[in-house]
Amino acid sequence: MQTYTIEVVRKLDKKFLKKWEELWQSTADSHFFNSPTWFTICLRVFNYKDYYIFVIKKSAKVEAIFPLVVAGHYGVSVLRSPGGKYQDKSTLLTKSNKSKVITCLIKEISKYGHYYLSEVSQEISECIDENDPNYIIRTSSISPYLLLGSDPFRFLSTKKKNKIRNKYERNKKYLVMKHLNKINTRDLEVVFKIDSKSSKSRKGKESFSDLRSRVLIKSLLENAGKYLVVDLLYFRKRAVAYTLGFKHKDRYQGFQMAYVSEFKALIPGKILIYLLFKKLQQEGVKILDFGRGESEFKLEFTPYRNIQYDIYYTKNSFVRVWWLIICGIKSFILDNQSIYKIYCRGKEHFHLVKNFQPALKI
Repeated sequence: MQTYTIEVVRKLDKKFLKKWEELWQSTADSHFFNSPTWFTICLRVFNYKDYYIFVIKKSAKVEAIFPLVVAGHYGVSVLRSPGGKYQDKSTLLTKSNKSKVITCLIKEISKYGHYYLSEVSQEISECIDENDPNYIIRTSSISPYLLLGSDPFRFLSTKKKNKIRNKYERNKKYLVMKHLNKINTRDLEVVFKIDSKSSKSRKGKESFSDLRSRVLIKSLLENAGKYLVVDLLYFRKRAVAYTLGFKHKDRYQGFQMAYVSEFKALIPGKILIYLLFKKLQQEGVKILDFGRGESEFKLEFTPYRNIQYDIYYTKNSFVRVWWLIICGIKSFILDNQSIYKIYCRGKEHFHLVKNFQPALKI
C-alpha cells in the first residue's frame, strides 16, 4: 500500500517553482491564490522573512502544496497563508480535495505550533476534528459564483434585467467599456481614482487607500499581468466604474470592483457586469467567482455560493482564550454597520502602513 510522504521546503529555487507551476497548471480547480506567482509576489510585497512550504507526495509525485509564512495574527506569531486581507482563497493546492491528503497535511502542520488557516474551503474544514479543543473554526466569508452557461442573466429577475438593459440602451451612445487583458500603469491609476471616489470610500472600505495595496496591485501587473483583467466603464468620457480580477483557464476570479458614487443613478456597476459577462463568454470563461462578500448586488445574479472558513490551532490555553475574545469582538463589529464604519475610518487614519517600507520598489 502506497503511503504519503511530506517534505517541508524552507528555501525556494527554480526547480521547485517549476514543479509547483506544473501542478498548478494541471490541477482542474486551481486558482490564482494557490499559484507560485501569488506566493512569491507576497514574499516581496509584505516582506515575509520566513516560510514553510508543505509538500505532500505519493510515489515521488507531488499531490499537494501548502505554502505558509511566519507572521503575526492578533499579536501571536503563527503559520498562515500570505496576503492578509487581500487573500481571497486558501493557498492550499491539491490535485483533488482528498480527505486523506488534507488530513495528512493538517497533522504535519500541527507539529510546528500555532497556525491560522484563512479562507479554507468546506472540504478542508470538514477534515478538522471539531471536538479537538485545540481548534477554533469560524465562518470567514461567503463567495458567490456563477456558471455562465448560455444565459448568464437567467437568475436575474425580469424587472431588474429590464432595468439594466433599459438604462444601458438609453445611455448607450455615451457609454464606452474597455475590457483590458493587457494593462499598463495608467489603467491602474484610473482604477485607483474611481476607487477613491466610490461609495466604498465613503463607507471607509476603499480598496486602495493605503500604500501597501497599491504596491501589491502594481506588483501583480509586473509579475502576473497575463492573469490580470481590468474592465473600465466610461460615461461621457469619464471613468465611472471598474472591475479587477484574475483569469485562469476557464475561470474568472473577481478581486475588486467599485463605481463613482455620484453616478449611482446610472447603475454603472451593474451595467459593467452586464457587459463583462458577455465578454467573458466570448473568451470561453465558464465559471465566474464574484469574490468574497455576500452583497445584495452579487446575489441578484446567482443563487450559488461557497462558504469559506478560518481555522485557528493552538495548544496554549491562554492563546486560545485570547483568540476567542478577539473573534467575538470581530463578529460584533462586523454585525454592526455603524460601528464597522467607525472602525474602517479609524484604521484608515491610524493604520501602521504609515511606517510601511515596501520590500519591492516600483
